[in-house]
Amino acid sequence: MTPEELHLRVFLVALPHALPIQTGGTTSFVLPGDSPNLGSFTTRITADSEETISVDGDFLVSLKFRQFDTTSNSDAQIHDALAASAAEIHSLPTRGDTQPFNLDGHVTVVEMVTNTLERVEGSDDPFGRCLDCLIDFCRGMRAIRRLKIPAISRHTLWPFAFTLLKDGLGETIEDWRLMFLGHANLSGASASPQASFEELRDVHLGISRLRDGDPWMLYAERRVDAEQAFLVNGDYSATVVNSAIACEVLLLTALTTGLWESGATPQDAANILSVREIGPLVSGDLARIWGGNWDRNSSLPVKAWRDDIAKKRNKIVHEGYRASETEAAAAHSAMVALDEFVSARLLAKITKFPRTCLMAFGKPGIERRGAWTRRMQNFWDEQAQSEGNWVKAYTTWRKKVDELLP
Repeated sequence: MTPEELHLRVFLVALPHALPIQTGGTTSFVLPGDSPNLGSFTTRITADSEETISVDGDFLVSLKFRQFDTTSNSDAQIHDALAASAAEIHSLPTRGDTQPFNLDGHVTVVEMVTNTLERVEGSDDPFGRCLDCLIDFCRGMRAIRRLKIPAISRHTLWPFAFTLLKDGLGETIEDWRLMFLGHANLSGASASPQASFEELRDVHLGISRLRDGDPWMLYAERRVDAEQAFLVNGDYSATVVNSAIACEVLLLTALTTGLWESGATPQDAANILSVREIGPLVSGDLARIWGGNWDRNSSLPVKAWRDDIAKKRNKIVHEGYRASETEAAAAHSAMVALDEFVSARLLAKITKFPRTCLMAFGKPGIERRGAWTRRMQNFWDEQAQSEGNWVKAYTTWRKKVDELLP
């Protein structure tokens, strides 16, 4: 393969935290090829360097780091740093920065280069290949140099990158264009619209429920933890662990609130919960109380919880395993699917367990799901208002259960 025949995809990404690497620092990886042999070639590893590397039928990934002074990590300044990197590559300057710099007030831009199969890349994923190497490099930097900065992932990068296509001689085939990385974690982005006065009243109601120890509110908190870990922090291992916590809180809450409303004594509930392992409780008592298919081998949402969350969580916690973006996405999807499954089972039994459903969804939530029947309205009018605080009644009962557990 001649240099003119070789296609190199170049990406510029901005890191969420500056790395202590001098401008111009470069590292390269040669990866096993899982595609048709590309033949032997020699190429310059970055556009502004004469250094070359020879590759024989494999994938090359090169990372070059640049530091840019900023007054803040605003979106405009991050974009300017990426644009400055693109301009440097076009003009091929030589930068000889040698003095150490303070990480504060800097943006680190990484030029990632890899050979690609063809101009129309098809199933080839050059960005994913580069990102995997960048993640591994940053993991190594954090571990060896004990850097107290968050790990890097797709979701922690600034959500836009620059990319171009060139040949092995460095000649541009396709000029710079902006690419979207599939998330919206801009530095100034608001997580949600501002709360109205009416919504603030709902917040205060939620605070009261949290202070009373409402398990459904505790589940809502843990689910938000998992979603933030995945969609905002880009911490994929934390996504799996927090999804596991959220799911166990959900399952045990569905079980214990069902036992409470069905009139189980604290001793009866303690006998059930003394099993301690969540698996047998799911396939046994949860299925008995709420009906439906809770089998861990044949129920798709329950099986996904076991395979994509529980098992992965054990590897992370007990073996130090680091979850991938794909595994985090699977865990997040499994958590959402389990929530939908449990919600469907609760609503299917709303006539028998109106208190549990009202605690889990609230009257507006039940109405949105089309389950607010005349019978529920009668219960609301004739009983619910006079029964007192269900959350406190449940937590008092649950405290007695916990005191009886071995």
